[in-house]
Amino acid sequence: MADDTYIIAGMWGTTNLTLSLVNSVSGAVKAEKVGPGISRLSGRSPEDVLFSIIDPWTSQHEVLTVQLSGMVGSTLGWVDVPYLKCPLDIRDVSASTLDFTKRGMPISIVPGLSCENPFGHPDVMRGEETELLSWTASATDEQMKNSVLCIPGTHAKWVQVKDARITSFFTSVVGEVYQVIAANGVLAKPHYQKSVKSSVAFFRAVKDISAQPENLMNLLFTTRANTVVGRFTDADATDYLSGLLIGADVNAAIKCFGLDAMKRNPVPLIGASYLTERYKQGLSHWGVSAETINAAEIGAKGLFSVFQSKVHAHPLEFAQ
Repeated sequence: MADDTYIIAGMWGTTNLTLSLVNSVSGAVKAEKVGPGISRLSGRSPEDVLFSIIDPWTSQHEVLTVQLSGMVGSTLGWVDVPYLKCPLDIRDVSASTLDFTKRGMPISIVPGLSCENPFGHPDVMRGEETELLSWTASATDEQMKNSVLCIPGTHAKWVQVKDARITSFFTSVVGEVYQVIAANGVLAKPHYQKSVKSSVAFFRAVKDISAQPENLMNLLFTTRANTVVGRFTDADATDYLSGLLIGADVNAAIKCFGLDAMKRNPVPLIGASYLTERYKQGLSHWGVSAETINAAEIGAKGLFSVFQSKVHAHPLEFAQ
């Protein structure tokens, strides 16, 4: 492949689309564009939306392929790409893309993952598996042997990796619950501080929910009660609510995977810095260390790794 050829990597979720123009050799991101998520296409087809955004790139550069991940591969998206069932080797994700051609452009969509989670219920993910692929590219042998990862967000994911296999995972609706309560209830106002390093209220909430995990419903109201009696400012209430929900999520992960397993290797936290920082502080209550991985460009890196695996498997298809 020539150094001046590119791929387009797209993380296409329910509400947002992020497209990256990526050098096909180095993996460096040259440019980015954003667009509407699958639920916000306003009656237009995914094909029309995609090509309206990438046409300026394809007219200026030689683009070899478009690699997509996320809800674009769901029943609500462009093409229904069946879930891969866990446990499975992480590398199987790259080998199981759905490949087709539109308007002369080769397109690949990464499949999501499904499992019966450790609590005995069905669980699914789309998009996060691509972030896992990005982590895999730089993970150590020890990390690949045994790790528990967390991808905080609207629907937070906890993933167990053993011997380079995704054995299981579970989803927590932490972000969605926080947003619904803050925007529609009276417990806290929809204000979100970007740091918790000095937030006494956040740490108090993590301590309270860890000591009384069965008492979440009452502790949630405590957010409001402390504000009424003057013990909390509006910012304190926001931090306390956040601490309760994140603390409950961390407690569930510890119950699921075991404290010893969580302490074996630092827990990789993949996401926006303000969220990973909060989870890192929540884990610290239990003596669990963590490493934060900023989600900026991580989706593009994961999709670039999918492309690389295809080049290695079928080098003649991409020869220049």
